[in-house]
Amino acid sequence: MASSINRLAPIRSLAPDAIPRALIRRAEIAREWALFVERYPLVLLAPSADLPFADNLDLGSEADFKRVWEAQRAMIGLPVTGLPALALATGATPDGAPLGIQMVAGRFREDILFEAAAQIEARSSPVEIALL
Repeated sequence: MASSINRLAPIRSLAPDAIPRALIRRAEIAREWALFVERYPLVLLAPSADLPFADNLDLGSEADFKRVWEAQRAMIGLPVTGLPALALATGATPDGAPLGIQMVAGRFREDILFEAAAQIEARSSPVEIALL
């Protein structure tokens, strides 16, 4: 069974300008997000486009890996922008799998995330966390 990391490495060769173009695109995306969070200082997102997966689903088939990767785009892509984000458990599915939200704020505005998380937790029922 191939590891998840190996599935991300199908790059055989890059065009000479591939990295500079990627860095320019990253800067454009970061700028768009910076403008957005200037107008909306706290952004609430689902941490995943899917309900919780079975443990290690991404280590199964290629289709399983692609499903997990696609569903997790917000959690995978946002760190590249340099914006702080915080995931917060807010409940559970009927079978006990955790559900939650992801919050995003402007650069160096972790204080907004911590304050929002404290407010949400103060108004919510406690969430059981499974100990390994």
